Amino acid sequence: MKITTVDIGAESPLTIVCGAPNVDVGQKVVVATVGTTLYAGDDSFKIKKSKIRGQLSEGMICAEDE
Repeated sequence: MKITTVDIGAESPLTIVCGAPNVDVGQKVVVATVGTTLYAGDDSFKIKKSKIRGQLSEGMICAEDE
């Protein structure tokens, strides 16, 4: 797991915990912010602030298939 700081153009950057091994400084990524609903076929889930292994995560860095 990596703890990332992501600038989405808001007042302050987001802290997002990410499991992708290829995430790196300077990359442009797709981010699902708190309140976003993601869909996979008939299933869906809403992004919320959560603690992952004790660290606050304020969104999700999305993979290409998400």
